[in-house]
Amino acid sequence: MATNYKLYKAVISKEQNAYYYSLLESIVAGGVDNATAANQVTQIALATDISNSVTLAPNSASVSVAASATVVTLAALNANRKTLEITNDGVNVLYIKKGASASLTDYTYKLFTNDTGVIDDYTGVVTGIWDVAVGTAIGTETSF
Repeated sequence: MATNYKLYKAVISKEQNAYYYSLLESIVAGGVDNATAANQVTQIALATDISNSVTLAPNSASVSVAASATVVTLAALNANRKTLEITNDGVNVLYIKKGASASLTDYTYKLFTNDTGVIDDYTGVVTGIWDVAVGTAIGTETSF
C-alpha cells in the first residue's frame, strides 16, 4: 500500500481532510486488513475524484504473418498501441519499417532468425519484407 499512499497523499493533505489522511495513515501502518484497506482506498478515491488516476490494464493481441518477398503489413495503424513485439520465426532475414513500403534497403529494423524487435510508443503502420519468402513473423501488440 505504500505506493498508493504516495499517490493519494499527493492529492490529500492533512489540512484538506484529516479523516481521509488518518485512513491513509492506518493503511500504510498496516493497522487494517486487506479488505478494509481496499474499501478505505475506494472511499478516498471517490471522495477526492482521483479514480481516473488508476492505471488501466493493457490489452494484447497476437498475429502471425506469412513471409513474403513483397512488402506486407505487420501491424496496422493503432492510436492506442503502446508496444509492438515482432519475432522473426523464419530462417531468412526480416526487414521491418515504421511506415509503409519496407524494402531490403529501406528499413528501420533488421531481424535475423528468432530475433525479436520491440517497437515502443509508435502507433503508425509497420511493414515488413523478407529477403526470401520462407517462414513467418509473430507479432504481439499491446494497447491501452
